[in-house]
Amino acid sequence: MGYKKAKLDYDEKYDSLFVFCEDEYEYKTSLELDSNIILDFSVDGVPVAFEFLNASNLFNVNKDDFSKIKSLNIKSKITKKEINITVKILISKLNKAIDTGVNRVISNNLNVPEYDSEIALA
Repeated sequence: MGYKKAKLDYDEKYDSLFVFCEDEYEYKTSLELDSNIILDFSVDGVPVAFEFLNASNLFNVNKDDFSKIKSLNIKSKITKKEINITVKILISKLNKAIDTGVNRVISNNLNVPEYDSEIALA
C-alpha cells in the first residue's frame, strides 16, 4: 500500500474540497467516480488527488466546518472489478468532535490498474 501525506483546499463559493498529495507529482488524468467525487491520477497510475463536489452536503457538515478539520484520511483500493474509496474526517466544533465520512464503491469499467493507497493530512 502506498501512503502519502496530504494537503487540502476548500473553496466555499463552489463548496469543493480538494485533497492532494503533498509530494510533487505529474498529473495525468481524472476519473469521475460519481457526481460528487473526482479522482486524479499521476502519470505512474497512482491516485494522487480527490475532489469532493457539494462537499458540505456530501459530508453532512456546514461549509465553515471545513476550516476546523483536525484529521482527514482517504483510503483507495482499486481491484480489477471495483474502485473503493473510504474517506474519514474529524472536525473540531465547539469543543466537540464531529466524525464524518463517505464510502463509495464503483465498478472498474475503465480498467484502472490495481493499487492500494492511503493519503492523510500531514
